Amino acid sequence: MPQESQLQEPGARFAASCVAVVREAHETGRAVALRFATEGAGVIIIDEGSAAVTRTSAEAEKLGVKSLGVDTDFGAPADASAIAARCADSGFVADVLINAQNSATWGSVVDGDLSPWERTIQVNLTGPYAWTRASSRNPSSPAMEEECLPVIFLAG
Repeated sequence: MPQESQLQEPGARFAASCVAVVREAHETGRAVALRFATEGAGVIIIDEGSAAVTRTSAEAEKLGVKSLGVDTDFGAPADASAIAARCADSGFVADVLINAQNSATWGSVVDGDLSPWERTIQVNLTGPYAWTRASSRNPSSPAMEEECLPVIFLAG
């Protein structure tokens, strides 16, 4: 059990943190981003679909935190690198990336289409890898030279 001195006031647990949430800006990703925002974390919302990205980012700012909405394809390495540069230029340095990619239906392993599996790999592995690489090379970003950005995957 935490000691009295270790307890923090509600809304301040993550005040010095920044959380990047990828995908599902209208559902699971939105809920995760807003929950962290209520605890004081700055949030970066990354998804395809400008309306949901803009709306979720605005909701986070209404909670009193800094927010950045990015409408792009996180699974494309060039886009992930551009996101890293935009975040650094805007003063955002993510402490953790939460991937709220909704589970894809892959179909039969024997004769199913590989494209949903390939897309899952792009968003869940290629994007975070490209973003971590780009972040560590960006001179505006604090050193992540020998660290890997922690990634949390949520399956819906």
